[in-house]
Amino acid sequence: MLSKIAIKWKLTVMLAVPMLGLLFFAQDFVMDTYRVSSQTTGLRDLAETGVEIADLVHQAQEERRLTSNYLDSHSPEDREALLRQRVRTDSEVTMLRHQLTEFKPVQYGKAFAADLDSAVNGHLAALPSRRADIDRHAIGADEAVAYYVELDRSMLDVVAQLAFLGDDAEWSRQLRAFNMILQTTDRLGRQRALVTRVARRGRFENSEYEEFVGLSREARTYIALFRTAASDSEMEIYTTAAKSEAAAAADSMRRQVAAAGAAHAAVR
Repeated sequence: MLSKIAIKWKLTVMLAVPMLGLLFFAQDFVMDTYRVSSQTTGLRDLAETGVEIADLVHQAQEERRLTSNYLDSHSPEDREALLRQRVRTDSEVTMLRHQLTEFKPVQYGKAFAADLDSAVNGHLAALPSRRADIDRHAIGADEAVAYYVELDRSMLDVVAQLAFLGDDAEWSRQLRAFNMILQTTDRLGRQRALVTRVARRGRFENSEYEEFVGLSREARTYIALFRTAASDSEMEIYTTAAKSEAAAAADSMRRQVAAAGAAHAAVR
């Protein structure tokens, strides 16, 4: 059934709505960085750090998807696409590390400083060795994807904490909304990678359908949380995007994939 859905071209719309939201909030958040820069250096540093982490997470999510593609297909085309994406990810790594050279996380508490250190000097620092494992096929797609999931989780945990470190209520509200969009994008990105793998073989295997449903549930939860933090103008932009043709196509595709997965689960 899955092979009849023509998933490949439709996959591109799966992230349409959350990515529109991500781009809007990222741009809006950057503009607010200039607003808060007139207040305190600390708040400006928090804003700039949040933006740099978000940019890195976005590129790492795309690298995760292309890594999964390559390890499943072993095709030269998928490898070239992965290598090109690694360059983009590395550029964001450089930008984040540059931002952190002047950032003093310990002033916001030992717990926050430890979490940031774990994300950057633990998970992110392991990226070259994980890539080497991938290149020599020492690990499979599941293990590779699991690494990127943990990398993004550690980074997103830092962004979530940033909202509670400043003393500007409006800025904190906006960062909470921004974080919910990032969390939604992460879940839909993982779902997109999963569906790509399923589409290659034309069926769900093992617990993949349960994972698909779980990621959908988590994405809906984060969108609900976003609604509680978003301003009226932000909600208007999101609602417009949610009614778009791309959003309708994404919803239709998810329903077809879910139906195929449900049928698979019923015969197991």
